[in-house]
Amino acid sequence: MGSGPAHNDASLRLFGAQEKDVRVTLYRDMAAWCPYCQKVWLHLEEKQIPYRVVKVPMRSYGDKPSSFLRKVPSGLLPALELDGKLHTESLDIMKLMESTFPTVLFFANTFTLLVEEGGHSGVHLHNWHSYFIWYYLLRVTPTRLITPCLSPSCIDRNCAKRRCRCGAGQ
Repeated sequence: MGSGPAHNDASLRLFGAQEKDVRVTLYRDMAAWCPYCQKVWLHLEEKQIPYRVVKVPMRSYGDKPSSFLRKVPSGLLPALELDGKLHTESLDIMKLMESTFPTVLFFANTFTLLVEEGGHSGVHLHNWHSYFIWYYLLRVTPTRLITPCLSPSCIDRNCAKRRCRCGAGQ
């Protein structure tokens, strides 16, 4: 339990850790179609942070459980519990994961670089979102179809369209 490939039905992801050491619980939509939940989910997977999953229905599929609403009165998804403290808003959750688990994989360096270079500017964060999406597409699509710039110093979302201004994606 907790190993193997990522899947919508997984309720625990360990990445070699012990279940007793899991500090993170992700509250996400049951259908796995919420883009904000997917973004956090992918981030946890990419960083290989051990986590539990609690699935919560979207409002369109019925009422949220009272146990969830006691924790998150707004009912917002995704929500993430780290060491007993609850957090909402996907970008805030991702920043929290970067600061709490800073040692994992290349994507963490890219996120840190963009935040340091651009402060918390919405433009830089938007570009980072685009970069994240293209990085995900690169992983699930044959590389002959999508060849984005993967230079960690590039924040130009047009890189994925081969019009990179940094020169790395040319």
